[in-house]
Amino acid sequence: MPTTKSRRFPQVDAELARRLALVFICIVSIVLLLLGSILEATSPYLVLVPTLLAAFQISRMRTH
Repeated sequence: MPTTKSRRFPQVDAELARRLALVFICIVSIVLLLLGSILEATSPYLVLVPTLLAAFQISRMRTH
């Protein structure tokens, strides 16, 4: 059964979709790190949550 993404974009293969997802996750993690560095003076523990989430998602994308 084809997924919605493959039905909508048949020309996008799995490798390109994986690379686009990695680039998107990297951009989001960079933005979260910038926001975290701004918030670091007020609450250092707020920085750890998005950083750990981004690292977990990147490692999960590499295994799949």
